[in-house]
Amino acid sequence: MKIENINLDTNINSLKQMILKHDVISFDIFDTLLLRPYVKPTDLFEHLEKLENLSGFANARIKAEKIARELSSYEDITFDDIYDNIDFRFKYLKNKELELEYQVLQVNPEIKEVFEYAKSCNKKIIITSDMYLSKEFLLNVLNKKGYVGFTELYLSSDVKLTKWTGDLYNHLIDELNISPNEILHIGDNYDSDVIKASDIGITAYHYPKVVEKYLQNNKHKPISNFIDNLQKSILVGVLAINAIKSDYNKNYWEKVGYEYGGITCYSYMKWLEEQVKQDGINDIMFVARDGYSLKKVFDTFGNNISTHYIYAPRFLNLICTLDFDNQLDKLKIILNYYKDKSENLKKEFSDFCNLEEAVNLFNKYENEIREFAKIEIEQYKNYLSIKKINTDVTCTVDTFSREFSAQKLINCGLGKKIKGYYWQTSKDKKLSYSAFFKEDSKEKAYFRDWNFMELLMTAPEPPIENILNNEAIHKNISTEEQKRIEIYPYISAGIVNFSRDMNSIFGNKNVYMDNSIVEKWINLFADFPSYEDIDNMSKVKHAIDSRHNNYVNIFPSWYRKKLSVIVPIYNVEKTLS
Repeated sequence: MKIENINLDTNINSLKQMILKHDVISFDIFDTLLLRPYVKPTDLFEHLEKLENLSGFANARIKAEKIARELSSYEDITFDDIYDNIDFRFKYLKNKELELEYQVLQVNPEIKEVFEYAKSCNKKIIITSDMYLSKEFLLNVLNKKGYVGFTELYLSSDVKLTKWTGDLYNHLIDELNISPNEILHIGDNYDSDVIKASDIGITAYHYPKVVEKYLQNNKHKPISNFIDNLQKSILVGVLAINAIKSDYNKNYWEKVGYEYGGITCYSYMKWLEEQVKQDGINDIMFVARDGYSLKKVFDTFGNNISTHYIYAPRFLNLICTLDFDNQLDKLKIILNYYKDKSENLKKEFSDFCNLEEAVNLFNKYENEIREFAKIEIEQYKNYLSIKKINTDVTCTVDTFSREFSAQKLINCGLGKKIKGYYWQTSKDKKLSYSAFFKEDSKEKAYFRDWNFMELLMTAPEPPIENILNNEAIHKNISTEEQKRIEIYPYISAGIVNFSRDMNSIFGNKNVYMDNSIVEKWINLFADFPSYEDIDNMSKVKHAIDSRHNNYVNIFPSWYRKKLSVIVPIYNVEKTLS
């Protein structure tokens, strides 16, 4: 046998050396030249079933292929054979299946590099595949993906011979009139691409499936147990394809953005896109700072909906609406701000410890305070007018909200009530809003640490204190904020790249990623960190108070303090062993 079983992840140059020693380079198609964004090939059938809302298709499609193979007198079957044996209800999906295959099949960047290298060496390139799809269809897909310049496509459905039996290899050897040892064959199936090829005398290179490599490289996480439905299959399939890109490990934070922020923002924004279209909204205000990457992701959809990034700080909401909810801390902020505008208020102001005293002082100067508040409201109205918002069909978008301060402030600035869309909220019947995670306890999100979600979505700018002359006034940058601001552009780039990849792979087709997959995927990261995760995340802290004075570690359960040094906790170490 001439089996060269090399790990292509780190030995592309070794494979290139093998190419130099052979005259003919043969490539398998599926899981080698081309990749499906699913964990299993049959998940494409389930995806089509959901797209067409036609229950039972996936099982019927698998059954039809099995029957066709049992009835065939040849080594392989054709696509027509399969649909000749499918239930009549599903026959119309024949072209739909081809359309979905054509849409989602992706070039393998690793093997594309090898393919182009073989071309540059003037090697004869052939493609050899066991596949029921037609030669014409696959030629179109290969050309679409940039695989041009090969001599011949040897296809089992075309010549009715398979690699599995070895007869397809013998056929191409006879047709090319060459010796088997002149051929190097590259493929993912160990039996048909390696063992059978080697039995005939062909040098074989085993290229493991990209999903298998992704799972192996993340072996500290039980991802295999996570893959139990279509949306999870799609997520892992897309992540596996991205993981073999040459720049995948260049920056840890971009990788985190792609793998965790990507699905978070993409699924939320796909939900939002559907909701605003149903509600007739075509103008959206994404509230700073959590709306930063959300807006960028939404803009990748190309849906002709206007979007804006809007500042609506809690402080400004307080001094405009004067809505302190009988909370002393809030009332003190209002009084402290307006004392600098009112000499009389300033004379009587003190650092109240008693709510009743503070309310009495507010009531005494309420008319004067409200006049000053009108000026603040007018200034905020002017800020919003610069954004050129279509107030007739606009809404706000934010993440988690308890008090809806941004929506209330914007309502005040626009002089009308508008709808808000949120990741998750507490109840407020006075406002019109929808949430990605419903208020019903059965659908409410539970994340191990919401600070991590904030890290994934918060803009690379300091906390916002106020708006002056239509510009945001930021707090002084703390050491903790400086670190977050430094890494966030990488996180955001990963988030946006995930969305662009999803758009490129699936176009406008629904991928059915809902809030449940986000929760489970994020919690899988939280429960099974790698040492790289622990090391990098230990250097980042997040504010847990509204004034951004109190910063804590993200995922504090990952660490314990020992002699003033943060180290991994025991159960994490045990998990990773």
